[in-house]
Amino acid sequence: MNNLRSEDFVEVKPGEALNPYSKVGELDSFANYLLRKWKAEKPGKYVITFTYSTAAESDVSWHGDFSGESGAKLKKMLEKVPRITVKSAPVVVEYVKDKK
Repeated sequence: MNNLRSEDFVEVKPGEALNPYSKVGELDSFANYLLRKWKAEKPGKYVITFTYSTAAESDVSWHGDFSGESGAKLKKMLEKVPRITVKSAPVVVEYVKDKK
C-alpha cells in the first residue's frame, strides 16, 4: 500500500458518483488485489458486498506522512473527510464448474 498523498483525495459532490477502482493520478484508487486473488473453491452461489470505511479514529490508520508542511496539508484534508462506513447492496454470483 502506498502512503496517503494529497493527490489521493477526490471530492465527490452530492449527486455525483465515484468509481473506487478508477485511476487517480499515477495510481489506482483502490487496488482490487482481493478480487484478483479470490477463487471460488467449489461451485455454488456466493454473496459479495463492497464496504468502504473512513471511520478510522486515528490519522495513523491512513498511513500518511504527517510531518512537515505536506503533512499539515494532509491533516487539513483529512479533517474534511466524514467518518462513515458505507456498504453496497449484496450481489449474488453463481460459480458453475466447467463440464469438460
